[in-house]
Amino acid sequence: MAVSTIWSACTSPSSSEQYLDDVARITEQMTNDSFAALPPGAAPTHQQVAEIVEARRAALVAIEGLEPPEELEPEHRVLIAALRAFVNAGTSFVEETAALGPDAFLDALEASTEIDLLADRVSASCDAIRLRAADLGHPVGLAC
Repeated sequence: MAVSTIWSACTSPSSSEQYLDDVARITEQMTNDSFAALPPGAAPTHQQVAEIVEARRAALVAIEGLEPPEELEPEHRVLIAALRAFVNAGTSFVEETAALGPDAFLDALEASTEIDLLADRVSASCDAIRLRAADLGHPVGLAC
C-alpha cells in the first residue's frame, strides 16, 4: 500500500483555522490509510502493521512540517512528541517481530501494552487540540 502524499506543509505561520484544518486533513488521511492497510475486523499481519506504522510516520512528518499559530504551539508540540513516540515504538515493534510467524506475531501484538499506552497519549493530545480549537471558536474533528 502506498501512503497518500496529499498533505501540504505550511512554511509560514498560519491562521488557527488553517492550521486546524490541516491537522484534521492529515489525521483523516492517516486513518484512511490505516483502514486501507488493515480493514476493521481483519486479523493483522506483520505487513499490515508495518503499513499502518508508515501511515503514522507520514502523518508525523506532515504535522512536523506545519507551523502552528502561537495560540496552538503548546498543543502542537505535545502532539508531535506523542506521535513521534508512538511511531518510534511501532517501528521498533515491526523490526523486532519481523521474523515471527503469524501466530507468534499476533501474540506479540496482543502483548504490546506500551504501544497501547502511547496510542492513548496520541489520543489525549488530539483531544487537547480539539478542546483548544473549540475555545478558539473553530471546532475541528481529528481522526487520531
